Amino acid sequence: MHYEDLDLSRPEDARRLYGRIKRAARTVCDNHPSSDIKRLNEYEKCLGKAMTEAVEKVQSEQVTAIHRAHNQRLAKS
Repeated sequence: MHYEDLDLSRPEDARRLYGRIKRAARTVCDNHPSSDIKRLNEYEKCLGKAMTEAVEKVQSEQVTAIHRAHNQRLAKS
């Protein structure tokens, strides 16, 4: 994933990159999960793993903080 066009020290650019990561993970993990609980669980695990790995590769405090907050919101729901 390319993000040279973004300045990750800027919160809006960090959020923009996180959105790109999320869209890419959804594409990679897509297995049409809506009709099958097992496939939905597999999709959610894949999505979480793909996003975490991508965030770790970026090595940005801003993006990591966004990801952490996202995961905390998911855990509460």
